[in-house]
Amino acid sequence: MKKIDDFIDFFLHEKGETVQINGVSRVALFTGTSSGTAYYTDDLVIRTKQALSTGDTVTHQEKSWLIISQVTKEKNSYQGRLRQCNHVTKFILDDWLYAFPSILAVSTFGIRQGEVIQLVDGMLSCLLTDNVVTELIHVNQRFIASKSAWMITGIDRTHTGVLILYADRDAFVEGDDQENEIANASTLPDWHVEMGAETFTVELGGTYQLIANLYKGATIEEATILWHSSDETVATVSADGVVTGVSLGTVIITAAWAEHTDISASSDGEVEEQAPEVITYKFYSMDENGSNKSYTNFDVEQYSTRVMGIEKYLNGVLTTNDTYAFTLTPNGAYSGNYTYTVVNSVSISIQCWAYDSHIMTLAGVSNQNSERLEVSVRLNGY
Repeated sequence: MKKIDDFIDFFLHEKGETVQINGVSRVALFTGTSSGTAYYTDDLVIRTKQALSTGDTVTHQEKSWLIISQVTKEKNSYQGRLRQCNHVTKFILDDWLYAFPSILAVSTFGIRQGEVIQLVDGMLSCLLTDNVVTELIHVNQRFIASKSAWMITGIDRTHTGVLILYADRDAFVEGDDQENEIANASTLPDWHVEMGAETFTVELGGTYQLIANLYKGATIEEATILWHSSDETVATVSADGVVTGVSLGTVIITAAWAEHTDISASSDGEVEEQAPEVITYKFYSMDENGSNKSYTNFDVEQYSTRVMGIEKYLNGVLTTNDTYAFTLTPNGAYSGNYTYTVVNSVSISIQCWAYDSHIMTLAGVSNQNSERLEVSVRLNGY
């Protein structure tokens, strides 16, 4: 006798639905349970060609379900029993808020006079997926459900893939967020990513370094940051935050914490035309120890030494990729009253001995593009 499993490809094509199983899209076939129960009328049987496991979370018809039975492996498919989740139970674990689709059930009911049945008396059970995160849940931990606070008194981990929490009703305490059902919400730290620049510009073909850090009160140095460009045809971003301009336009660069990518920050960028190169030069003067640097004072006092040189600027930014040929024209000054020394390829020194005030001419010529600069040097003797 032929079974569904023998025609699984046909049924999945004709009757299958696209669902999320542990966050991954799958095509699945749903049927009612062969033996219905009076208490769980929402139970379904799921069948897929991909492997299933007890405790898998299934998103079906915009609702969360858990596979609560052992999974049956047939020749061509897997099947298991689903139960619809009726709560999202929240815990703060390792300073992070987790929300778990779960199935709540009450062990005993208490009925107060003049009121409807409420989950306020007896013991509550909470069934949820068993994984590396829920392993952190422990006895005496608190959670909020059905407008009540609960404290875990026991944990059953004997069922592969799922765990069952048993909890007694507890009192609300200061710091509980009753509206959002987060117990001890005041203990949750503020995780956030901060970007070094909210906006930036980068030249076409150029680069720009973005910096992002994860904070939890202080910087988390070991945190891994993932970078993303909203449009890689405009700009790309490397694993260490270096943005490269690809084409003219605007782009959003996002930095997200690798462990929880919803913790992120972004920077608005613009790729602009490359600015033309403008090269300028400046003569400077300073004492031998590097102090009293000036771009206007080139006096050399008696019995003192001044170092003079040339600085090169590219678009207003100091650069050092040039050398110079220096010449000093005494303009009649007696050579015995001064000493002229070439220090290196970018500077010289002049020492003044006894001499009445006299003006000499210092020139420097770029060895790269033959640009010539001149400056008047005054010897101040007494």
